[in-house]
Amino acid sequence: MSIARSALRSGCLPIAFIPGCPVRPLAGLCRSATCLFGGFLLLYGLAMLALACAGAPESVHLHLMLDAGNLVLAALLTLLLWHARPKVRADKQPYLWAGFACTAVAELWHSWVDGGGLAWLSMDSASLSHFAAWPVSSYVLPLSLAWAILWPRNHRASPLVWAGGIAVPVLGLLALSFYLPESTDAGILGIQRPARLPLLLLWPAVIAACWRERGTHALYEGLALMGVLLFLSSLCELYSPAPQEKFALMAHAGKLLAFTFLFVIQLRIAMDDSHAGGVVDSHLSLLVATSSTLLFSMRVVGEQLQTNWVSDNLGRLLGYSKEEVMQPDWWLKHLNPKDRGRVLAASARLFSGEPVVCDYRFMHKDGHEVWIHDEQRLVCDAAGRPVEVVSSWSDITGHKMVELELRIAAITFESHEGILVTDANRVIQRVNQAFTQVTGYSSDEVIGQTPAILKSGRQDADFYHNMWHAIHHDDFWQGEIWNRRKNGEVYPEWLIITAIKDDEGVVTNYVATFSDITERKEAEECIRNLAFYDPLTKLPNRRLLYDRLNQALAASARNRRHGALMFLDLDRFKLLNDTHGHSMGDRLLLAVAERLQSCVRECDTVARLGGDEFVVMLGALDEYTNEAVAQAKLVAEKIRAALTAPYHLSTQAGQDKAPLTYHSSSSIGVVLFLGHGSSVEELIKRADLTMYEAKHAGRGAICVFDPAMQLALNARAALEEHMHEALDQQYLLYYQMQVDGHGNIVGAEALIRWQHPERGLLMPSAFIPLAEETGLIVLIGKWVLQTACMQLKAWESDPLTRNLKLSVNVSAYQFRQADFVDHVCTALTQSGARASQLELEITETLILYDIDDTIAKMWRLKEVGVSFAMDDFGTGYSSLSNLQRLPLDQLKIDQSFIHDMASDANDAAIVKAILTMGKNLGIEVVAEGVETQAQRDYLVQHGCPTCQGYLFGEPVPVEEFEAKLHGK
Repeated sequence: MSIARSALRSGCLPIAFIPGCPVRPLAGLCRSATCLFGGFLLLYGLAMLALACAGAPESVHLHLMLDAGNLVLAALLTLLLWHARPKVRADKQPYLWAGFACTAVAELWHSWVDGGGLAWLSMDSASLSHFAAWPVSSYVLPLSLAWAILWPRNHRASPLVWAGGIAVPVLGLLALSFYLPESTDAGILGIQRPARLPLLLLWPAVIAACWRERGTHALYEGLALMGVLLFLSSLCELYSPAPQEKFALMAHAGKLLAFTFLFVIQLRIAMDDSHAGGVVDSHLSLLVATSSTLLFSMRVVGEQLQTNWVSDNLGRLLGYSKEEVMQPDWWLKHLNPKDRGRVLAASARLFSGEPVVCDYRFMHKDGHEVWIHDEQRLVCDAAGRPVEVVSSWSDITGHKMVELELRIAAITFESHEGILVTDANRVIQRVNQAFTQVTGYSSDEVIGQTPAILKSGRQDADFYHNMWHAIHHDDFWQGEIWNRRKNGEVYPEWLIITAIKDDEGVVTNYVATFSDITERKEAEECIRNLAFYDPLTKLPNRRLLYDRLNQALAASARNRRHGALMFLDLDRFKLLNDTHGHSMGDRLLLAVAERLQSCVRECDTVARLGGDEFVVMLGALDEYTNEAVAQAKLVAEKIRAALTAPYHLSTQAGQDKAPLTYHSSSSIGVVLFLGHGSSVEELIKRADLTMYEAKHAGRGAICVFDPAMQLALNARAALEEHMHEALDQQYLLYYQMQVDGHGNIVGAEALIRWQHPERGLLMPSAFIPLAEETGLIVLIGKWVLQTACMQLKAWESDPLTRNLKLSVNVSAYQFRQADFVDHVCTALTQSGARASQLELEITETLILYDIDDTIAKMWRLKEVGVSFAMDDFGTGYSSLSNLQRLPLDQLKIDQSFIHDMASDANDAAIVKAILTMGKNLGIEVVAEGVETQAQRDYLVQHGCPTCQGYLFGEPVPVEEFEAKLHGK
């Protein structure tokens, strides 16, 4: 590369560096010269034979020999110049070898056409007396040299322009020779051809121009010396009166000497260049082929660059062939569009003499992108004229990747995470800005120190020993650690330590990255509190209670000691919320939580499940069941006493009110556990069930779990599950007749029964309360209404049953449904039954909730024709004013009053009062539960003719009911 660049700077390139022009073998040149000399000998032999036959003088022989020699040398010079054309500037070379070629042709023409001394060979010499070929051969060479040297730089003329530039002066001189008179005087004044005089002026100019160009190439120096000899030959011609005269022969000999001199010089140059070029080309080709630098040469054509040579390592570096590179748009086509504008702008500075260096992305032939470092330099000749542009490409993709990685590393180092770098001895060498922000230490304060400056003291020696053991074993460690800031504040951080090793596996550095996780720890604590603690009371919630209960079960299994679970809620807590607001209820819950915690040990757990429900878990009770029950009851009594004490609840801030004194109680259910005999869910369920048993036993009670409770609970759950299936042909309607005072059947009451597949026939009391509690009473009530209405429709075809009135019981839960009226109307419509024969029985509890809604629904159904009866009258709390507002058609005295009215004066008085009230209100009264004739007689005697009870018949299926009716 140094040889090439020095040659470029001098403007003279060794032939091996000339693009597209390899050195031709010298053997080819020798073969061409041998052929020309052979031709010369043949031509000369034939001429000598012709002259001998004609008897020509010896001067003619000598003249012909000199002319033939000049002809052959001119041809040899043409051949040499053709071989040496890469060595001369591209815009000069064609005119040089073309000039010598024309000279060779002119010499041939002169030898065979000029009649001087060879009149016997001339072609019509009489017509050509004033026409001589010698000026043509004399002027073509100096004119060609003048044209090649004096033509403007970097401009190539077309062949026609060049031919015209040579032909016009020659033809002008010939024409001038036709009109100038011939002189017969000897000497300088006796010139045969006045046209030869300008030649004496042309040669000095050519000699001077060639001498000026000698620095460009050694050939021009030879041309200048040749011009001197030819100038002297022209002087000899001036004194030659005839072609065979001694001056003419001297002129021909001088020309032969000039051509021979130039031929020897040019042959020596060719031989030297061939040898030097071959040596350089051999070494340089090897260097370029193995180099990672790609070389280009681009010829300067006007202001355009055309690639005409590229080094042989092109395919290895970029994958393209030389033919592809020679395409005009190859470079722009594969240049990255993002870099195109910048690179073209840089290349535009090339012709201003400024070397261009730029980096850009270029497409490899296989499709991947490489980074190119391009150095371009303009090569000029000695006169400063641009000749070509040489470009060297280097693949710097690896360097760019390294730069990118360094840039990424620099950006990463200044990330939001703290980073410190130590040497192998753990001495801090470098820290980033985030380190300073987190720890408070500046880089000057910690560089040269060890990370021990950050120790908080919370981790012991074993922690650090295990940490460094992991680093030495795995070259990596990460974990949570507590460190201390410069201001003394201890904070948690997530630390990652990585060992950096050299190529031999020796640790050179440690890199530690860390982040302050204080906020994360606080968030984790907040999430933990939300997940495991009640937000209001800060007591454990259901999830944490289950976890601790599992641990307690495991501990109980190990030490074989009982534990206890207490489920409690506050009595009338809803009333406090409704009357004083939820904020006051929250204050009560906080006070209850505080009192509960004061009643148990630290090892016990108090949890809030939600609302006013609390759970207390006691552990490590006695191993004997009786003793454990006694211990649990003792704690329960302590809790009940604490919760029964008055609460002084403060009002809201800013209100000048005295604290609210509130009294409360709690129902407590207790269940024992030992080991894993029961699951956590099962224990919670049992405690909850026991608490409800305590509540049913009376508010403020304590109840201990009895296995019988569980059996009842299981039976209840099974019954509830089967109730969903019972709608599919398991429910039945039984009918109990109603008779008047004369014993006539005036109606019937439809009573539901459940034909249970396992438990047999169940009465309503066994499943209706559960149905009301679960909401299934709505579906059951719809079925009863639909079945009763279909039965009424069926009875219309029988005279004995056509006028019977059928009573159907309606649950309060069912009646309060918004679409209850629509259900009744739908049942009547679908069955086609008469609404006047349907009577709905309601209870007094129905009117305790929303009397206005109840009355509105009753009147809507009354308008349809449905009648209403008040069932179990006398057992509820309905007021007479409400009773007066209801559109009732019948009152049914509860059977509890009928059963004892003969022996109990109070029951008898109640029955009389109801009969009197019904009579005064115009409402029919029906007595239920009549079982004896005495009861019936008493009722009839006091004005209650319609009765219903076992005295007249039990509830029976419709077939038996109809059979009795027809038997009657």
